Amino acid sequence: MQLAHPGVKFADVDAAAYHLKVQVGGETYAEIINFVTIAGSIASCIALQASAARLMYVMGRDGTLPKAVFGNLSKKTGTPVLNLLLTAAAGVIAMKLDLTTATSFINFGAFVGFTLVNVCVIAHLVRERRRGALPACSRTW
Repeated sequence: MQLAHPGVKFADVDAAAYHLKVQVGGETYAEIINFVTIAGSIASCIALQASAARLMYVMGRDGTLPKAVFGNLSKKTGTPVLNLLLTAAAGVIAMKLDLTTATSFINFGAFVGFTLVNVCVIAHLVRERRRGALPACSRTW
């Protein structure tokens, strides 16, 4: 970046990446990179929506989420249509968020998710030890 644009001043900070692409490879290069970025983002969103809908279906099928709502597949397509609609609605609502707020939601969600995984592992170990299914640690830490 320093070779293409020495210094830290940009006329428009929000368009700095585009202007750097134009400086490096020209207008056509910048447009191709933008198209590839948009196509990749759309494909990523579709994969995210489908996997989230399938995850909700599995949780509904297994009884973790209400089975009547989340545990159904379409007879015609074999897909969890209601779950797809729910994830699509969440995506439409998320489109109204600014980038800072959306990033905060993602960071907070990841933090809570990883924290809950660790809490569940500890709770599982405690429960299994009380049942006698797991031996206690032989070493004191």
